[in-house]
Amino acid sequence: MSAADGARGALATMSLRILIVEDDFLTAAAFAAALNDAGHHVIAIADNARSALAKAESGQADLALVDITLRDGRTGLATARALHADRVDTVLISGEADLGAKADAVRALGYIAKPADANAVARWVGKLERRHAWTARHGRMRTARS
Repeated sequence: MSAADGARGALATMSLRILIVEDDFLTAAAFAAALNDAGHHVIAIADNARSALAKAESGQADLALVDITLRDGRTGLATARALHADRVDTVLISGEADLGAKADAVRALGYIAKPADANAVARWVGKLERRHAWTARHGRMRTARS
């Protein structure tokens, strides 16, 4: 590794505050563990729309990973729309068909098809983080971990 590579690694990076909206506890816990291991902060796990909206506001979420089908009868699509209106970016997660069209309809940043490996989800969020402007929008920075 060259000195230039080391300097690049020392650049400031950001830890996203992530809300997981998923009604399968084991899936949500696996996603949370992988995202926390990747350096993000999972602010909460919600299994219904009302809880998701309250936790997003109180935790000031940057990003919400939203399952399309939730237990409370209100779909994840409606939750994603409401989160977007509250300025929380979303990514849909589902085993349903036509995820791309559904993500476009709710102005989500993208989608992840289920079944999804938790580590792959964390890597996908990392790639998304590098492409998106959370840093400029939220003005929060932390230094890279050594």
